[in-house]
Amino acid sequence: MSASATTANGNGQQASSSTAVQEGSSKRPSLTGLRGRDMMSLDEDISRRSGIQFLSVLDVFKVGVGPSSSHTMGPMVAAGRFLDVIRQSGHGGTGPGAPVSGLRVTLYGSLAFTGAGHATDRAAVLGLAGFQPATYDAELAERALAEIAASKAVSVPGLPTAMRLDPLTDVVFNYGPPLPGHANGLVFQALDASRNVLIEVSCVILKPFLKR
Repeated sequence: MSASATTANGNGQQASSSTAVQEGSSKRPSLTGLRGRDMMSLDEDISRRSGIQFLSVLDVFKVGVGPSSSHTMGPMVAAGRFLDVIRQSGHGGTGPGAPVSGLRVTLYGSLAFTGAGHATDRAAVLGLAGFQPATYDAELAERALAEIAASKAVSVPGLPTAMRLDPLTDVVFNYGPPLPGHANGLVFQALDASRNVLIEVSCVILKPFLKR
């Protein structure tokens, strides 16, 4: 099996680099002379021919909001998706169902055991308040956390205002068995005025992906 990458040299002429992989051989292809766009083309060509999916380093390593992306960015993204679930349900304040008046998140496995030290609780609360990693602002986040701690509620666009969320009681660290599928698990719940569960979503954080 062969793979090639083509680029333009400084004179505008086409220059090519190629490498070959013998079928069934464990020998890695030589990457000498391949860089930048050449490497991307090589990965795409090998993926197409072999069925192996290549991941960019940016798929694995990301700029995060804490010491562990799977313990901070993952829960924050999961919380944002849970808000989308509420918006699309009949409990978002405009549908026929009882409106959501409170939120709760339960951390399992390693998210529970190391969550406080890795700021997982803060990330989950911020995610439920509408923060996302791509637009994260540290100063705004700190102000939001202080306001949530004082008011014990969050207000999110497109959802009922002043949904109860007390970081001390509505973020639960469950030190029992982890959720099936992975050690990084969490469960989001939307509650009515009587604290009955209206919506429940379980997630596991698979580095660097999220699975519901």
